[in-house]
Order: sequence, then structure tokens, then C-alpha cells
Amino acid sequence: MNPWEMLGLDAEAEPRSIKRRYAQLLKQTRPDEDPDAFQRLREAYEWALDWAQRFQNVEAPAALDEPFTPALINDAQHLTARLTETQQRQLDEQAWVVSLLHSCASLDEALLQAREAGQDRAFELELLRRAQLPGDQADETVRWAMTQLSWLTPWQADYLPMPTMNALAERLLSAELWQWHSQLESEQDQAVLESVRQLKKQPWVQPFDRSSYLQQGVLALLESNLGWSLSFFDEICRLFDWDEARGQLPCDDERWDELCLRRGAVALRAELRQSLNEEQPASPTSRAVWFLLKPMREGERRKLVDGFDDVDWQACEELAWRVEHHDDLLNYFGLSYLLRWRDWRPGNGWVQLYPVFWLYLCLMMFVLSSPSESTKGLAVTVVAVAALGTALLVVFRLLIKLWNRLARWCVVFDMGISLRLIPPRWVRDGSGLLLLRHIVPSAAFAALTAHWAAGPIASTVLALTTFILCVQFVDVAARGGAPAAWLVRGWLLLASVRKQILIWVLILVAAFVLSKVIITVKQKDREQAMHPAALLEACKLLGYTTREECMHPGRASGARRNPGETPSETQAP
Repeated sequence: MNPWEMLGLDAEAEPRSIKRRYAQLLKQTRPDEDPDAFQRLREAYEWALDWAQRFQNVEAPAALDEPFTPALINDAQHLTARLTETQQRQLDEQAWVVSLLHSCASLDEALLQAREAGQDRAFELELLRRAQLPGDQADETVRWAMTQLSWLTPWQADYLPMPTMNALAERLLSAELWQWHSQLESEQDQAVLESVRQLKKQPWVQPFDRSSYLQQGVLALLESNLGWSLSFFDEICRLFDWDEARGQLPCDDERWDELCLRRGAVALRAELRQSLNEEQPASPTSRAVWFLLKPMREGERRKLVDGFDDVDWQACEELAWRVEHHDDLLNYFGLSYLLRWRDWRPGNGWVQLYPVFWLYLCLMMFVLSSPSESTKGLAVTVVAVAALGTALLVVFRLLIKLWNRLARWCVVFDMGISLRLIPPRWVRDGSGLLLLRHIVPSAAFAALTAHWAAGPIASTVLALTTFILCVQFVDVAARGGAPAAWLVRGWLLLASVRKQILIWVLILVAAFVLSKVIITVKQKDREQAMHPAALLEACKLLGYTTREECMHPGRASGARRNPGETPSETQAP
């Protein structure tokens, strides 16, 4: 049975009703007949009265209003008389102790005189009554009693009601928690940490209920929006042995996860403050903070990104995830988040530039060369063209690297003129095309290919086509996409290994057929250039109607032979 059921009252009963009911039950429960029942009744009464006093602001303790032991007589009227005498004796002792406390200069002196007079019990009960009064003086009285009378420890007097003593302990802990709250508001987390460390060593805090009360109070401080640091949180976890891996947590998992998110916010705030105060970012985390959060001009941001590697981009990914989960920190620092920061990350499409350029060089050199009609001569030509194309590719790669270093050296200037001369949708605040870095090399390559054409019209068309393709290639690569979109789209559709091999075979066959067609056209053009119009007139005088008959008489004689003639009778011109 709970105390309310034992007393026959409800939880809203007033202290006066509890005392009256206890006096009635004392007449039915005698300690000499049933000591256990009397002890349970006494504990239920003390607990209920303490509950009513704590929640209804009643300050009078139960120990001063009721007798400590009932009279052992049967006559009800005599019982009432003995209770009155006991109460009168207690009141006299209380009055003497009150007078003693007013006359003595210190509690130590009052305790000494109370012990000499044999009034230790009355002295402690009067201190207990005063300890329950509001104010700092009551807390000082409890702390003095903890030192001199072993209050709130296993060695305290057994006549002190345990519920009242537990209420005093909670009151002291609440006062400490409120002081820590004020200190954390002024960011004195190290002072709070030292106070928690000292308080946890006190014997009166070791019982389970008081230790749990202290832990819940500290947990509430951590959950509040106060200025504690990351080291403060970690040290608190160590002091109270909070460990998520072992399942030793002071709260449920959902509440702990929220606290861990707050810890992450505190850690991020410290990292942001440290990184933003650096003159130059020295670590991947600092560079990520500068890139994503620090206000900078486009040229400075482009210069910072040019030095990034995979570790820096990974740090940017981690920082972006943390910032998106703690966006309130941006308002705390007054910063803005670079939303489209991933557009600045160079894609892998640049590696496609070299095989495409190598294939382009080999094709052009093969077309412009004079391959032999024999299979062996054609193979030698192909090998020579491939080797020369590889050498030119190496030179091209070195030139590209040299040009990129030069462009990065003057990237601030390049960014300034690019924003003025190139459409903004191409520049994209510095993550897209730049004049010196991208447009100038594309124009130079277009001018180089223009010399391979024979006429001015073909030269112009080839130069424009090359320039447009180069700019498109660079623009798609700067966005992180596949530059050779017209080829890679089909490549992605046929992504298996076997189909990739088939595609390469088809590409090589198409290149070979195209090269043969171009070679035939070029041979006819060279033969026409080698034989002037006068030679054609001479062939007509000799009786040949076409240039082919004149240049190849052996093949033409068979066509001109009469049906009755033999091969020996036919004469060549």
C-alpha cells in the first residue's frame, strides 16, 4: 500500500487533515502490540506530511507537531493527557533551544551548550525547522549541519525524517544548478566544471536518488542554450560515466541524439570561429570554411579553389553537411552560405580531352599524308602517325599545364576582365569560363587548325568549328559534366564492357573508311595538279579521249582493241 492508502487520504490532503488522521490511527495501532505496523504508519505519515509541506508551501515540519513515541496505556482519555504532556515538554525544549540560538554568537557555541544540557535532539530539530525556511541563511545552516552533525549522510541522527532530509538535499542541489546556470550564461564553463567535480566527491551526493537528481540537472544545463564548450561536454560525460557505446546514458536515445546534435553545433561554432580568425587558411577544414562561408571577391575565391585537392573537396562536403544541419550558426556569425559551391569543383571530364585530341591529330595527319597503296606501307604510315600524334599530345599536355599555371598566377586579373567581356551565364561567378584560361587557348588551337585547310573559306569554317567545339568542351567540363557529350551520351547508354568494346571497334572502322575516302579524293586532286592542260591536249592528238587512257596505255589498249585483233597486233602509242 502507498502512504495515501495507508492513511485513507488522497494526494491533495492538507497538512492539518494529515495530522488529524494520524492522531486517529494512533489510537488503533499500538507499538507494543504491532511494532511493524506502527513503524509503517509513522513512515507513511512523515512522507505524506512532507509531500504536503513541499507542494503547498507549508513550512512546519512533522517532527515538531507530533510525539515521537505514543503512550503505552489503554485509557483513551489518559492517552490524550499524556500526548499533551509530551507536546508541552517538546515545546519547552524548543523554546529553550530557540533562546539558546539567539543568545549564542555562533552555532558551534550553541551546539556545545546543547550537548552539555542533553538537548541534542531538540537542538537538531530546531535547526531542521530553520533549515526549511526560505533564504540563503537556511542553506548556510544546512551546510554547517552537514559538517558538524553529519546531516545528509548515513551517520545522521535516526530521528531526522528522511523525506525532509532528501528535500533539503534537492534544495542544495537546485541552488548549485542555478549558480552554474548563471556562470554558463557568462561563459565560465571551466569554473562550473571544477564546481561539479568537487560536488560529485561529496558523500551526501553519493546516494542514487541524489546522484540522479544531479545528473538530470546537469543534463538540463547542457540542453539549454548556454555557452558551454566542447571540452566541457566531454569532461561532464567522463565525470558521470556517460557512454553511448556501453549504453550508459542519463536519458532516452532520442533525447541523447538531440544533445549530440547540439554538441556538434558547439564543435562547429568553435571551428568556424578559429578558421575565420586565421590570416591564411592552413588546413583543409579552414580552406573549406573560407570557401563556403567567408565573404570574398570572385577572383580571390577562384584563386583559393585553384589550390584545392581531393582532401579539400572532401572537407567541403563534410562542412556543407554540418552547416545544413546547423543553419542557425550562420545567423550567429552573420555569414552567408555559398549554395552552388559544387559548381566550382572541376569534373572528371577533362581527362577526355587528351584521347579526343590524340585521335583528332592522328586523323588529320593521316589525311594530309601520302599513304602507300600496299598493306605494309599503310601499316607503317599508321604507326608513324600514331607515334607522332602521341609525341604531339605530350607536348600539348605540357603546354596546357604551363598555361594553367600562368593563368592561375593572374587569376584575379583574369576574373576581372572575364566578368566584363564574357556573358555572366558562362562565367557563373567564377566557376565557369575565363578569358585567359579557356577562351584564349581555344582561339589559339582554332587558328592552328585553320592552316590545314586549302582555301580561305575552308580555313574560316574549320577555325570557327574548332573554336566552337573547344568552347563547348571547356564549358561542359567546367560544369562537371562530360565534355564530349555527343559521344559520351551513347557511351553511357551502352555501359557494359562488351558493348564498349563494340563501340570502339565501330569507331575505328568508321575512322578507317573515312580516311580511305579522304585519301582517294586527295590522290585525284594531286594527279590533277601534276598534269597541266597542255598535256591533256597532247593526249587528245594521239587519239585518247580521256586522261585515264593517256596516263595508263596498257589498261586503255585492251579497251581500244578491235574484236578481230590479237594482243600482239595492237600497238601502244
